[in-house]
Amino acid sequence: MTPTIDSDSDTSRIETPSTKKPNPFLSKVLESMPSPVDDSNVTLKSPLSEQLPQNLDDRVREFDKQAKQMIYKLKLTKAKIEQCHESEAEDLRLLIAPDAATLISQGDSLVLETHGRQGSISRLVMRTQIILREQFREVQQATSKTSGSGTPAPPLDSVNIEELVTKGLRRINVLIEKTVDLKSSSDLEKRMEDINVSASELWQYKS
Repeated sequence: MTPTIDSDSDTSRIETPSTKKPNPFLSKVLESMPSPVDDSNVTLKSPLSEQLPQNLDDRVREFDKQAKQMIYKLKLTKAKIEQCHESEAEDLRLLIAPDAATLISQGDSLVLETHGRQGSISRLVMRTQIILREQFREVQQATSKTSGSGTPAPPLDSVNIEELVTKGLRRINVLIEKTVDLKSSSDLEKRMEDINVSASELWQYKS
């Protein structure tokens, strides 16, 4: 039996969608919207690049500010070490050592960068660096003044920090004022090594 063709079958009822005119308002809205894959105007920036000043004078001022804060923290840490039990002293030293060592390293780099510059910028960095190193050394060598019985130990002889800085500057300024090839990294490193040796001798004299 031959099947009859139903003119009302599903295929016959499929309608071709009529072509509609685009909505002008909708077109403008779509054009104004940014493309989700268009990142041509996106610039990735590191947070440190926005925080760290690029100018040398600004970096020196920022270092001096951070160094003064660190010196204050080192003094507090030293006072705590002298009052606490020796078993707690090492924890206090380890707690502040990473930040202090990082700042001292920044100071060494600034000493090289400011070498030979006119004005007081070089001496400011050197003076701050000397005090920072000295305070860090004192924290590393500090011991508890409290004996096992709880009796405070006899106080150590105090040293005038300004007098120490003056003597240090007199010795180190001689090295700073000597001519050096600024384009030679080996000469700069050798000069920095000589400065550090003089500083180490100064710490031994103070001890």
